Amino acid sequence: MAKRSSPRVLKHCPEGHPMDMLWRTCPKCTGDPPLMQPEPRDYDQATRILEPAAVAEAAAPAVAAGPLVWSLVVTEGILPGRRIDLQGKGVRVGRSPNRAGGQEPLELPDTHLSRDHFAVVPDGEGWLIHDLGSTNGTRVNGEKVNRRALQEGDEVRAGHTTFRVEHGPGGTA
Repeated sequence: MAKRSSPRVLKHCPEGHPMDMLWRTCPKCTGDPPLMQPEPRDYDQATRILEPAAVAEAAAPAVAAGPLVWSLVVTEGILPGRRIDLQGKGVRVGRSPNRAGGQEPLELPDTHLSRDHFAVVPDGEGWLIHDLGSTNGTRVNGEKVNRRALQEGDEVRAGHTTFRVEHGPGGTA
């Protein structure tokens, strides 16, 4: 699931100083930190003021690129550039992974991987990564994990191989 960010919007105090939309007071005029307005509970219902570039992007027609799929893309180590589309019951990664759990085995000749190192399995609309008791561990964004939900942009490191999690148009497995 992609992170949603609120657009950067500005307003000005009576003296003309730029202020964030949630500020009630101007720090330049008062010399104090700004007093904040309460944030709307639901950004979908909030009024948004978009900068001109954001308006042009929002008005651009979407290009039909086919269905969106989750993928692991090798960024460092063995087979850089390789894209593994996540589908069905997922994928099992290691030096010599088995087909336990119905996941597709992905064999990588990385000597720092365990035979069965980690598995990526479906979880509703997203995917979970499970370390399968590997010797050297599995890291997501630098943090050693046993089980964790994956998000677009996450970096998965196992052995000397690094994968980036992508959610976009499908590639080749």
